[in-house]
Amino acid sequence: MGITRKAAMVMAIAGAFAASAAGAQTVDYTTTGIFSASGTSTASFGTGANTVFLNFLNGGGTVGQPFPGNGSFGSIQATGGGTGLAGLTGNLTINFFQTLPTGGTGSLAGSLSGNLTFNGSNAYFTPTTTSTNIGYVTYSLPNHPFAIVSPTTCPVGPGSCGITSLQGTITTPEPSSMALLGTGLVGLVPMVRRRRK
Repeated sequence: MGITRKAAMVMAIAGAFAASAAGAQTVDYTTTGIFSASGTSTASFGTGANTVFLNFLNGGGTVGQPFPGNGSFGSIQATGGGTGLAGLTGNLTINFFQTLPTGGTGSLAGSLSGNLTFNGSNAYFTPTTTSTNIGYVTYSLPNHPFAIVSPTTCPVGPGSCGITSLQGTITTPEPSSMALLGTGLVGLVPMVRRRRK
């Protein structure tokens, strides 16, 4: 391949980086969740009248500039009754489905532990995988346990009883960084020429 063709190829790659930098600042995604205790988005813990149910409520949305941004990774809703202890065991896997800026999938996982009753909680969802990458987008959960809200606790108001929100961070490369990388690639053209002489 001649020097001119190599230079053209390097410049084309630089242009692609610049184009992706311009379009990289919108992320569109959805999430679903699977409990290992049931293999579905709903799981039960406890027995008889003292059973507590956990249901994963899908998350997602569209996130734009500035980055990093906050995103909804879904919620865990607890329902049920009784006063006995419902011991939580197993794992929850959160699956990500990204459509912008590129299509792809990823997942985060965490363990369930502690005791949850109708009117009290000492239960937690603890992330064991705190980040996943889809293309150049990174989805991250805080590296700390999320206290699971009991069925009778309504932290926001009616309709929010027993809901534990899993909020995370979404990160993409800054446009300036992508443009700088593209400029660096163009700068390689004279070096390639010198080496060939």
